[in-house]
Amino acid sequence: MKYLLILVLLLSIIASSIFLLRQDDKKEIIEPATELQHLYSFPNELSDEQSDVILSNPTNLTFSEDLIFISDQAMSTILTFDHYGNFMNELGREGRGPMEFMNQSGLHYINEKLFVNDQGNRRFTVIDTVDSLTTSYPLHLPRFITSGNLIFGYKQHPPAKRDNIAEDPLITVFDSELNEINSFGEFINVVDNIIHLASAPFLKTYNNMLYVQFQNYPDMRAYTFDGALIDSLSFDLGEYYKKRVESNYQRETFAHEYIFQTKKLFSAFDVNDQGLFFNLHDEHLIIDHFDHQGDFIQRFREDIHGEDFSLRDMNVLVKEDGNLLFYVLNMTNGIPKVDVYEGIITTKNL
Repeated sequence: MKYLLILVLLLSIIASSIFLLRQDDKKEIIEPATELQHLYSFPNELSDEQSDVILSNPTNLTFSEDLIFISDQAMSTILTFDHYGNFMNELGREGRGPMEFMNQSGLHYINEKLFVNDQGNRRFTVIDTVDSLTTSYPLHLPRFITSGNLIFGYKQHPPAKRDNIAEDPLITVFDSELNEINSFGEFINVVDNIIHLASAPFLKTYNNMLYVQFQNYPDMRAYTFDGALIDSLSFDLGEYYKKRVESNYQRETFAHEYIFQTKKLFSAFDVNDQGLFFNLHDEHLIIDHFDHQGDFIQRFREDIHGEDFSLRDMNVLVKEDGNLLFYVLNMTNGIPKVDVYEGIITTKNL
């Protein structure tokens, strides 16, 4: 009996040691994080000349070669800045006519054209930034991205819709005249009573592929522009992500016909030559960096924001030296702004 108790004690110690080692391994995957170096914020920080340039409720930002466009939903305008944050111009105003918006959401620039999802007017507007001509279409695309003459969009379904999850396409493709020309992709289907809205995605294009990153789940898919599935990745970091949103995998979360409590896992996503970047939905600024094959590289973070921090959008640029510039559109302590950070890619992570 004495030896049996000793054996049980030894087994317990071994089991506890293995658990602690696994916890340490998981911690080593994501810590220590690389501290982001804050460079500047805008508007209003750079000079007195911008003291009257304000943001109210910005939702999206997009880049041209020379400009940054920021959509301000509350002001029904689009503000333009250069890449250093100097104010340049303002586009649009509140209304229902040409170059007028109502509660717009969704913004992307490509080939001298600015694409805007004019949510309040239930239309999709294309602005020619050269001659300021606008063309609008009766279409609502809350999530979209453009590439060449193609527009890839996510059509939002009613909150209660939960039928045909397996049959309904996730992505709809439009030509430059907003004619529907293709559809493809599958919704997330982790429980049998899940709804379409649980699959809300971030859409990005890179290297002639469409990247679909799900907002509420650590899953991403890469498609060719004609809809062929190239890769399907799950980013778990030893179940780290899934544990942050455990309720998203439970039937009870979707039990009510109109009320569901899906937790947001990510607030933004981007992809470039250096890999994939996921901004965690958190009270701090946390950005996880993976390579294009889904292998973890490093975590960037900055902790000064505190509890009243809401990230709205993010764009990651690669500098000439291979390091990164993060343009982070956010609301902190009630103040909307863009914070610009440098992220250093350490040699061991290359």
